[in-house]
Amino acid sequence: MMTGGVLVSVGLPTYNRLNTLKRAIESVLTQDYHHLELVISDDESTDGTRAYCEDLARRDSRVRYIRQSKRLGLVRNYSEVMNQSRGEWYMVLGDDDWIDPGYISRCLRTALSQSELIMVCGLPRLYRGTQLVGHGAKTNLLQASGSARVASYYRHVSDNAVFHGMVRRSTLALVPPMQNHKSSDLPYVASIAFMGKIKTVEDVCFNKSAGVSSGGWHSIRKAMNLSTFDARFPGVRLFVSAFSDIAWASPVYSSLGWFGRLFLAFRVAFIMVMRYPTHMLLKLVRLAPQARYGS
Repeated sequence: MMTGGVLVSVGLPTYNRLNTLKRAIESVLTQDYHHLELVISDDESTDGTRAYCEDLARRDSRVRYIRQSKRLGLVRNYSEVMNQSRGEWYMVLGDDDWIDPGYISRCLRTALSQSELIMVCGLPRLYRGTQLVGHGAKTNLLQASGSARVASYYRHVSDNAVFHGMVRRSTLALVPPMQNHKSSDLPYVASIAFMGKIKTVEDVCFNKSAGVSSGGWHSIRKAMNLSTFDARFPGVRLFVSAFSDIAWASPVYSSLGWFGRLFLAFRVAFIMVMRYPTHMLLKLVRLAPQARYGS
C-alpha cells in the first residue's frame, strides 16, 4: 500500500451511465493509494445517478459530487471535473471505464522517480462489454525535443487511451481547455507532450470500453452538444484544430517562434494526410475511440 502527502485527483464526468459508473467509482475507491479525491460531475442524468452519488459522497469524504444545472456535453464536462479538482496529480476516467487496483500508486511511483515525466499512464486494455478484445497502443514519448514528441504522437496515436493517464497539475494549468469537438482529446494530449515526456508503465492496466456509438452523427451531436458540422465531419475539425493549435492558437507552442510553429504545424498536417487521405478526413474519421456518453 502506497501512502503519502501527494494528493491525486480523479475526475469522472458522467451522463446516464449508472450501471457502469458504479464499476468506475469502485475501481477508484478500492485503490491501494488512499490520498485521493474523486470528483464526479453529473451532466443532468435522469437514471438515478444523483441519488447514488449523493449517498456515496455522504459516506466517503474522498468523493465530491457536482450536479450540473444545464447540459454541458462531454467535452465541457471533462473540463469541469478538471477545474473542480485539487490534486497535485490529475487523471480523468470515463464512466464506462475502470482502473486496476494498483493503477494510481504504480503510475505515481514512476512519475515521482523520474522528474522529466509530466504524464504517466498504464497499459490500455480494451473491452467490448465484458469481453477482452485486445490491448491498446503503448504511448512512450521520451524524445528530448517537444516538437519530436508531438510529431511522434500524431504519427502513432490510435485509441488515445493515454488521455486517461496521470498528469502534473502544473502542466494542466498551462494547457488551454479542450475545444468542443469530437476529437479534441488529440490536440490536448499533443500540447501536454510538447511540454514534457510521457511514459506507459506496462505492469498495470487502464481498462477501456471499446463499444461503438449507435445512432450515427445525430446521436453524437446530441450527446456531445456539438454543431452539425463537427458531428458529421470530425476528421476535418481535427485537422484544422491540430494545425491551428500549433501554428498560432495555443500559447503552449510559443517558445518555437513563428517559423518553428509553422514548420511543426505543416509537419503534423503532412503526417495526418499520409495516415488518412483527404477523402477519409472528410468522412467520419476518428483517431481516438468513439465517444460514448449516455448513448
